[in-house]
Amino acid sequence: MTHTSPDQGRTPFFSRPAVRRLLPFVLITAVALVFIFENTARRRSTRHARRGR
Repeated sequence: MTHTSPDQGRTPFFSRPAVRRLLPFVLITAVALVFIFENTARRRSTRHARRGR
């Protein structure tokens, strides 16, 4: 069984090519989901307030 030498460090997570490609997509998706859920929550709360008029 082969073992890696202790001198050879592991690649940091954020410097891996796949992570670098996916990171912008994940960040933009997270921000978009926050805005979508904030908007739907605000819409639901104002919908009930307008009914009484």
